[in-house]
Amino acid sequence: MTATGTYRLRPLPSTAAGLTIDAVVPEGWQGYGSWIIATTQIGPPDGVAIAFVAAEGLFGDPCHWDLDGSRRNNQPGDVEVGPTVDDLASALAASTAYESTTPTDVTLGGFPGKQLDLELSPGISECDSDGGETRRFVFSGAESAGFSIMGDATHSQVSIVDVDGIRLIAVLISSAGASAEDLGTAQGILDSLVITP
Repeated sequence: MTATGTYRLRPLPSTAAGLTIDAVVPEGWQGYGSWIIATTQIGPPDGVAIAFVAAEGLFGDPCHWDLDGSRRNNQPGDVEVGPTVDDLASALAASTAYESTTPTDVTLGGFPGKQLDLELSPGISECDSDGGETRRFVFSGAESAGFSIMGDATHSQVSIVDVDGIRLIAVLISSAGASAEDLGTAQGILDSLVITP
């Protein structure tokens, strides 16, 4: 994705494969798989990315997610979450593993839902590894890998909407050095979304 245009994305995991997301993406942004769009630098020191997931659960401690010692990144989370948007937003807000804002109303691609911000504390070097690098998993997925947040000092704006029974999550992740221009562009991408069940 290097030229300005409308691109089609699909959320992770495959259980939501029928859902499509069309986004207007500016020149210079990149695609990673079918579910992430980002500036040329993903992660620290100044990267901005948007990821689309349909996660099934949460990890109580995003830093220590390897609950069975297998290093598999598709483990189910240890926090039970109900099936609704409100259930997931409330579970995120109730966690003591990170700082969060109170969920507020949001509309994403014409679908109503909830939005909140998450701040994970520094110290990723002490986190569990999947065999390649240390990661912090907030969302879990038994069908495929959960969603990991890379690097220290990251801010995540989490939007959750119900799309005909699929709980779609859009995460705008920004590193501490992200520019106001890139953050504004990312919000513009979210505002452009057309979601089709």
